[in-house]
Amino acid sequence: RPRAGEVLAGPMVDITVRNASGIPDKAHLSLRVGDVRRQMAYKAGGHFRFGGSAPPRHFMLDVFQKVGCLQVCLDDLAPVEGDNGGSGGGAGCGGG
Repeated sequence: RPRAGEVLAGPMVDITVRNASGIPDKAHLSLRVGDVRRQMAYKAGGHFRFGGSAPPRHFMLDVFQKVGCLQVCLDDLAPVEGDNGGSGGGAGCGGG
């Protein structure tokens, strides 16, 4: 029985990515085992760690590639009706 402040680690399952081909530059991988999802930038030999007593029978692997990027300044957004403004009244985002 654990005491306060004590951490008990159960068995872990590591899934290592090896010899992947056709992965886009700067891609991110997302691996789901059951209800648990882990994400990371792709790199050969990278591994995902999941709790569990045995290797999963199956998992879902998604590959993501950035298709665009936009920086949004929260101070420029209009407040939602009923909201108290919530942006914190900052000094703005400045250049960009």
